[in-house]
Amino acid sequence: MGTSACCASKDFEFSNTSSDWTRVIERSDLKSLSRLIQTLPKQDLAIDDLLIHIKNISLTPLSYSLLSGKRLIVKFLYDKGASLDKMDQNLATYNLVAIDVICEKDYTELLEFYLPLYLKNLEDSSNHTEIVESSLNLGNYSEASPVNYSTPTQKACEKGNISVIVFIYRYFKNKKFIPRSFDINYPNEKTGETCALIACRKGNFAMVKALHKLCQADFFVKNRYEENAILISVCAYKFDKKGEYLSIIKYLIEKIGVDLEYMHEEVLMLSNCEELTFYIEQQLVLKKIYLTKEEVDLKFGMNKNKFSESFESNSSVEFINSTLRRYLDDNETKSRLSTITYVESKTDLIFASIFSTT
Repeated sequence: MGTSACCASKDFEFSNTSSDWTRVIERSDLKSLSRLIQTLPKQDLAIDDLLIHIKNISLTPLSYSLLSGKRLIVKFLYDKGASLDKMDQNLATYNLVAIDVICEKDYTELLEFYLPLYLKNLEDSSNHTEIVESSLNLGNYSEASPVNYSTPTQKACEKGNISVIVFIYRYFKNKKFIPRSFDINYPNEKTGETCALIACRKGNFAMVKALHKLCQADFFVKNRYEENAILISVCAYKFDKKGEYLSIIKYLIEKIGVDLEYMHEEVLMLSNCEELTFYIEQQLVLKKIYLTKEEVDLKFGMNKNKFSESFESNSSVEFINSTLRRYLDDNETKSRLSTITYVESKTDLIFASIFSTT
């Protein structure tokens, strides 16, 4: 009986410390969280105070709950009066945006609760027609990184979060207005890539099929360099052998009907996989285009060991657009967001910092 009393007393031993808050949030312990809230001073902003401290990061309970993807806790705190505006201000300190975090971290259930609130806030805003996308680069990190022009939906696509993409599409499917942040066909303002083109570049066959079959995404668009889905996939395949690019290219041609004739000479030049090259050549034959990679390489003097030198020295190669130039120049490739060397968001860095043990 004594042991039982001891255990019961421990349930109420809340010191209202940072570790108390993190523990109940991580466990989704609504009962203990309610008791913690009761220990707060009777002030309106108490629940929105910076009560959680991990290393050099200070968060409100709502901020920490959202970063942890705890839908039940976020809803509970919101119903208890926690302010979304205060949460946004807190996250902005670390250059984080709540909707970006949710989409990037694949918090689909949390998105279901948060999205209507986010949209309501946009409607109430005087400039809701223009949604300014914020960078997720951390001010605490000194290394330079490019400005991130991706929408939350595009970030979800980059991460391969199919459930988020499908949820967003279905949520807005029958609505008259779709904010650009949630339009799967909206082009990235820097690269011109839509979700369809991003999925091709990433070599994510499952995402490609989901976008096509479930979301009716437009795969006939081109990026700002006039590259179509096939060319982007072939380019990416040169540098990333882990993606399902061959399956994607076949799907684009056979199921979706993307035009293989468009810039087909560049496609052949960029192909460095025998199976892919053979497939492209055979598909061109079906279109009565009798051309081989070897013939294209000879035509434009493309030496396999000295791509760049041959490219610069051959004046007859002027027809080639920026596509080939970017993919043959390693230095330029690394500096462009539209290539497969895409610089990942540093959101994960702050998550690692927040949730690492002290």
